[in-house]
Amino acid sequence: MAFFSPSVLLHVLKPALLTQSARGHKMKAMKSWSGGVNYPGFKYYPRPGEVDPPYKPTKLFLIQRIKPFAMNTVREKRYLNSIGLGEDKVIGSYAIVKNTTDMNAKLWYIKHLIKITPITTPDGLPVNDDYSSYHLDHATGVLRIIPELKPDEKRLELQENHHNSPKKMKTDVWKKHARQQWLAQWW
Repeated sequence: MAFFSPSVLLHVLKPALLTQSARGHKMKAMKSWSGGVNYPGFKYYPRPGEVDPPYKPTKLFLIQRIKPFAMNTVREKRYLNSIGLGEDKVIGSYAIVKNTTDMNAKLWYIKHLIKITPITTPDGLPVNDDYSSYHLDHATGVLRIIPELKPDEKRLELQENHHNSPKKMKTDVWKKHARQQWLAQWW
């Protein structure tokens, strides 16, 4: 592949128009390049017949910290603390955040410290704040309903009745009794 100097390229690209990039540099744009789609910060020129597939963004992200907290800038540490992956958490800790514009800006700034996995919900989002039968796969980010995980209502009621029973011996009572038995002379 031959390398051409900028003067040779300017001579070859005579039919080109001068445009200005986002950074203020003068660029060449071909006259034949038409039909570009304007996005924030750039212009996209799709190929003829190319159509973007429909994409519905996820509502939640699963964030995993993969780098240490120490030796980062104050801003990066502040962003990690705001997400819930501060210095009190170990490497490999997880947090779930919303997919919003301001959160995406924070994640972009600390993307070298974390792993981002979109959470997909093929069975739908939890209703009535009942998370007992849901399972989140950390590797793939899939939130599934598993009916076998749902606790039995009768067993939950029996457990609650047992904990609130007046006949149940309290912890401090049996500890006191056990200590008295230990200190008593048994020989």
